[in-house]
Amino acid sequence: MPALANSGGGGLAWVNCAKGPLACSIGRAYSGGMTLRLVPTPETVSPDEKVRQRIKKMVPPDGMLQCKRCGGRTTMTAKTGVAIKNGRKTGGTTVEKDVCLDCYVQGVYCPMMPGLESVK
Repeated sequence: MPALANSGGGGLAWVNCAKGPLACSIGRAYSGGMTLRLVPTPETVSPDEKVRQRIKKMVPPDGMLQCKRCGGRTTMTAKTGVAIKNGRKTGGTTVEKDVCLDCYVQGVYCPMMPGLESVK
């Protein structure tokens, strides 16, 4: 934590918070007779986040894969080295299997198979 704002003991100190350092009073009054207090800001939840929370709480049908992070049910399988022979895809090595597509697009690897944990 940084040192006092004025070394003469004027009653101001720097406090670190999530948005950066803030000056606050140490029980002394400012010229206006008011003391500065830190008031927590209310967390606002976007409508999209409300939908995600509602979907996550829903129990998926038996056997259906659902992402633990975002609640999505879209899976992705990525293969490398696939060739087309006689109009069909053949060969290839599976790189990612049953990964949440919505999380993968955002750059987060989130497997959807039960028992597998995310690699961070």
